[in-house]
Amino acid sequence: MRVFVLRIVGLCLVCLVTVVPTLAQTQSWDYRARERSQSLASAGVTYLTKGSIDQAIASLLEATRSDPADYLPYALLGLALDIKERHSEGLDALHHAYKLAPKVSETVLSIGITHYLMHNYDKAINAWRKALELSPNLCHVYANLGYSYLRQADLEHAGECFGRLTSCYPNSQVAYQGLATVNYFKGDFASAREAAEQAQTIWPYQPNLLILAKLDVLQGDKSRAEKRIAELIKRTRKPWIQRTMTAIGYPIQHDFAWDPYLADNYDNAYLLKARTLNWTKEVSRTRSLSRQGKATEAVERGKRSLASHPKDYYILHELGLLQLSDGQYSDASEKFREALGVCPDCHVDLLHLARALSADGKAAEASAQVRQFQRWHPKERLSPMFLDIARVDPGLAEINQSSAEGPQTSAEVKSSPEAGF
Repeated sequence: MRVFVLRIVGLCLVCLVTVVPTLAQTQSWDYRARERSQSLASAGVTYLTKGSIDQAIASLLEATRSDPADYLPYALLGLALDIKERHSEGLDALHHAYKLAPKVSETVLSIGITHYLMHNYDKAINAWRKALELSPNLCHVYANLGYSYLRQADLEHAGECFGRLTSCYPNSQVAYQGLATVNYFKGDFASAREAAEQAQTIWPYQPNLLILAKLDVLQGDKSRAEKRIAELIKRTRKPWIQRTMTAIGYPIQHDFAWDPYLADNYDNAYLLKARTLNWTKEVSRTRSLSRQGKATEAVERGKRSLASHPKDYYILHELGLLQLSDGQYSDASEKFREALGVCPDCHVDLLHLARALSADGKAAEASAQVRQFQRWHPKERLSPMFLDIARVDPGLAEINQSSAEGPQTSAEVKSSPEAGF
């Protein structure tokens, strides 16, 4: 028996002599792999900060090969691929990062951003709710939730989320810009202007300036609108001041001067200017502005996006504005009707629809849209062009429209969009 025990002890010693060095070698290899992975990830961050996205992707891919168990390179790679609009690949990388480290809220935040960019708004909302569960103090996530609800035409929940963010951070530019957008869609121009001006005071941001210019046009403030449009056109010749990624929940070390909410940025100052002109008298100038604003390219991009997401209110609304700027009045009317079908509370589209119908010679229908807006918003100040459209006698306009070959009547002349505002 004693001999047997001694043999077992001897075998154990042999095993220890053989296995311990092997374990030590494995641990040493793992350490070196992680060190190289982290070094490559750090280089990837540097490239992302400089805007060298392709180099960042190459560095981060090499990091994932160096240590497949390190979540960070996968998480950063997902962001880099999103910036390059390679969203499916980005989502795969982010899901891999999540499997490796499921309690990192920043990874879940990025998964939500990717779903948003893919127009999967329900999945984006679920991801951001999960991020809040992981980090209850990550209040910036409410900005992202607000944008997703906005794209689903859920103005009530969008407003609540942006309002919640202002409670956490009273100087949040993204929150006030979100509130301005919600109220603009609602047709509550006074509240929209107040929020947009507050946002612009906090951080001068071109998309927010565009909202203010739109409000000036709708309310007939010609001189102020012209100044804002001129400023916007001037700014388009320079790189945009980017809103920081910290505004939507990212840590300062991962602020890559990228705003995912500009991905579907269709409208611009040139197209807004085109919509302010007297279309019947300034056709050539309108067309010139439309070309400068690249309306045709934007319309095609909007149509492609709408084909796979036909109920996305924001795309319907923006596509209608693009077509209105490009002189496609019948198509614009159709898009604004669809937008109102998806979002009946988006009353601003009653006014856009009125302009499209008026330009298309449908004076009675145009008048009805403005009057409906006035019933819902009796205290809102409107541009004279809308007041002129509303004054059309519906009965007389119907008679005039039935005589397409006849001479133009006073009612039809009055229904045409006036020059300026």
